[in-house]
Parts: sequence; structure tokens; C-alpha cells
Amino acid sequence: MPPPPPRTLLSKSQAGTASQQQQPSLTVTNVTTTGATLNLANHESKWHYNRTSPNHDSGACSAEVPAGTSTATLTGLDPGTTYVYLAYTPDESNNCADRLSPVTFTTAGIALSTTKFIVPEEDTDTYSVRLGTAPTHAVTVTLTRDSNGDDHITFDTDPHTAGNQSTLTFSTTSWNVAQPVTVAAANDTDKLYGTATITHTATSTDATYNNTTSTLDVSEGDNDICQGTTAVNNATTGGLVDDCNTLYEPHRVLRRL
Repeated sequence: MPPPPPRTLLSKSQAGTASQQQQPSLTVTNVTTTGATLNLANHESKWHYNRTSPNHDSGACSAEVPAGTSTATLTGLDPGTTYVYLAYTPDESNNCADRLSPVTFTTAGIALSTTKFIVPEEDTDTYSVRLGTAPTHAVTVTLTRDSNGDDHITFDTDPHTAGNQSTLTFSTTSWNVAQPVTVAAANDTDKLYGTATITHTATSTDATYNNTTSTLDVSEGDNDICQGTTAVNNATTGGLVDDCNTLYEPHRVLRRL
């Protein structure tokens, strides 16, 4: 009888590497303006996933993927929005106890640092704009204010150039570099809580981005506070509003909703 073949022993580093390679791992691919694909590697039984940001899904097992399926298609996402997803593998009791490292991604589109904004009267503030994914061609984003908006609310994409500028340009390499936009609220004599909507529209030969939009709701924190009135809580804004419709907190005007 011939002798048995020699056993091949792995070093500690090799064994550790082999073990790590077999661990389930979650990745994301095929990111579009409204969807993406979750991919779970090194796992053959059923698994679950849920969204933790924005708008946390209820329960760890909110979505189940059957055994033998390594992908899950996400739909109905918002353009230019950052999402965080978790995946869970069931334990012996079929509970979603084993949580994998989360994945974070941003859908294609115009990503704004905020979607609601308050600027105190006679003051300025800034927000930023970037793209959610790398475009195949340069993208120009043009800002416009709605025709019914308060004309005391203005914006400027380049304070170093005379006049209020209204465009931002992103290249295939600078797409993820946030560019600031300055918003100003000029002084007026009324006691109204003025509002305006700024629409951001993309123009590009990249069909994924061409004609995509994102909006920002801007409110003016009026400084003409009524005298002798009592401020009451406003359920919509979470701040205080007096009967002149001025949003404020004691001793300071709110900058953002």
C-alpha cells in the first residue's frame, strides 16, 4: 500500500486569510437615480436586509431574500440621496441576530446638503451641492427661484464674481466635491415669513443626469417681530411663530428647519 500523501498545513496568516474570505460580505452595485442592487457574497441560506438611513425601516427582518439568491434589487429610491443598508443572516432559531457591516451609497442625481433652509433677514447662509455618482460627461447645474417666491430671497453660486451667479459645473473627476451656494434674505418692511423654492436642474450629455432636478425650500426669518404678542409652538416647523408669522426662538432666529 503506498504511503498517504503529505498533509498541507496552512500558516496562521494563511488560515486567517482563508477564514476571512469565507465571511459573508455586503456590497452595492448598479446604482441609478432611483435604484441599486445589494450583493451578499459567501452566503447560501436566506438573508434579510433593511434601511437604516434615511427613514429607518421597522424591524431587522423587514425584507427577506430566499436561499440561493445573492442579490436584492432596491427600487423607489430618491435621486441624489445617501442611503445606508444593513444585512442580517439568521441564527439557529431563525432570528436576524447576525448583522453584517453596513453599506453606504448615494443615488445618481443632484445631492444637496439640506432640503430645508432658514435665512435670517439681513443675513446670509450657505448650503452645498454635489453629484451622487460619477457622470460620464460634465454636468452643469442651473439654479432658479420659483416665480411666486419672495424676491427678497436670493442666491449666488460664485460670490467672487460680480452679480448673483446661478450655475455650478461638475466634471467626471470633481463630481463629488461639494460646491457652496450662498443664500441671502434682504431686509424688508413687512412682517411676513417669506418663502421661496430653489430648483436645481442638470444639463449634460450623460442621459442619467440630463434634466434631473433637486429642490430646496428656503424660508426667511423675519426680523420685524410684533410687539406685545405671544409666540406659540408651530407643529410644522417645530419653532415658535408669533401672529406676524415670524419664526424665531427667544434671543435668536432659527437658521434651518
